[in-house]
Amino acid sequence: MLIKGAAESGARNLKVFEMQDDHGRVAPDAIRQAAEFVYDVSRSQNVVIQAAVLTSPEFWASDDLMRSFVDRQILEWNMPVNRDTYPRSQIYCSLRVVVCSSGPNEPYQTAFPIILMSLQVATNVGRGGTLEPLRDELVQERFRNKLRPKLEEQAPKVMDAMARFARKYARTYREERGREIGEDLRGVSYGWPPYLMLDYLATPVFKRRGRLVDIEAEYDADGKRIGSKVILQDEQGRFEGEIVDWKFIHLEPNVGVGLWDRYTLREEENERLKAKREGREINWEVIGVSDRTVLRSFALAGEEYLKANRRQE
Repeated sequence: MLIKGAAESGARNLKVFEMQDDHGRVAPDAIRQAAEFVYDVSRSQNVVIQAAVLTSPEFWASDDLMRSFVDRQILEWNMPVNRDTYPRSQIYCSLRVVVCSSGPNEPYQTAFPIILMSLQVATNVGRGGTLEPLRDELVQERFRNKLRPKLEEQAPKVMDAMARFARKYARTYREERGREIGEDLRGVSYGWPPYLMLDYLATPVFKRRGRLVDIEAEYDADGKRIGSKVILQDEQGRFEGEIVDWKFIHLEPNVGVGLWDRYTLREEENERLKAKREGREINWEVIGVSDRTVLRSFALAGEEYLKANRRQE
């Protein structure tokens, strides 16, 4: 269970409580500590209580991505990561994607697919997280046709839901604020979201449900680690979990502009290394594709705004 102050950001004033023991029984001490923490925080602000989501990059990430994460944690944060022996490091991960459109009658476009990984619950780059563009080769082959496509499929649904919310509660907004939501010169409501970065957790759907008890290394015939096996437990004992699908849990919308440059730096580094391996010049056309996607939406919206402004002159 995760508990945090509703007024906090960046996982400040957040605590995680394990509500069950190793046998799946309720842990009374954890409940008492959680209740005390809720009481302390609630004296100054509202409290968010969230059930922990079963998620780990070990479930879907290629071993190249996991080894890169270990190296970068050491080099960038001076933090050791133990994936192979007990006690194993707890690795957290969230996925982010930017959604944008030039107008309500245009489809939403997706950009900046991002992987954020950390040894802390909050995967923020400024709090020990590492950022990497979500590329197909960083996903285990068996999940490549599901993970990123499903993420990009889910994101516009959040934007549509926010637009419906604004329309549904327009009257409430008027009564509480004393003014209308309003619209721009194009006639587009200010309640319609043209751009947002959306934060998600990817959680697996198992063929047979159980409680996560371990994540074991998986090797190929040559002894090279190629991924991980998820070990679950139910009343019949331990077994290897078979992932048949993925669910995406939306955490929050935010501006996310602070990650644009972090994303571009990783794009440049990855292309530089790839060009070196292939013995060619850097292809600058593959860098900044997401920037151009978002800026194109802004430019088209601005063009329509200027046209509307001229018509009123």
